Amino acid sequence: VVGGEADDVGKEASAAVERFDSETGEWQSLPPMPRPRLRAVAGHVRGLIVVAGGSGTTLPAPLSSGRGGGGAAAIARRATFLIPLPRGDTWAFDLALRRWAPLPSMPTARSR
Repeated sequence: VVGGEADDVGKEASAAVERFDSETGEWQSLPPMPRPRLRAVAGHVRGLIVVAGGSGTTLPAPLSSGRGGGGAAAIARRATFLIPLPRGDTWAFDLALRRWAPLPSMPTARSR
């Protein structure tokens, strides 16, 4: 499991990484990702956990901005819409070396 929403910090993106060992039936925490994210995709390829895309920091945006999800709040008497920003960065976690390394970014940032 990579990233996601961390309920204990108000639905902020998380950098946590956990692995389930199907032989022992136990979860193991791995070193966190370099950047928090939610709605990313991940896969296991030749001893690497590869994580791509997702959303990171949520920023205020005008109503005319495109968005795939978010929320609204009244800030300084104005309606402000908060949108999660898509990420294009890609990272690989080497299970043997237990460290993260950047991979080439995706051509188009995406989440979900």
